[in-house]
Amino acid sequence: MMRTVAHDPDDETFRHADWKDAADVVLEAVDQLLAPHGLEVVVSDDRSDTYHFKIDQRSS
Repeated sequence: MMRTVAHDPDDETFRHADWKDAADVVLEAVDQLLAPHGLEVVVSDDRSDTYHFKIDQRSS
């Protein structure tokens, strides 16, 4: 479950995305946060306009 905290402009552990950004931009920001934990976002391409994704162990 996600949670919301008060914004701290000095907290550099956060990544950001604009509300106008495409979903892949947001998922890439999440992927960057997962990397130090050995995890990554994996996207499945079904050639439609939907996003299918999961969190998995980093492959490299």
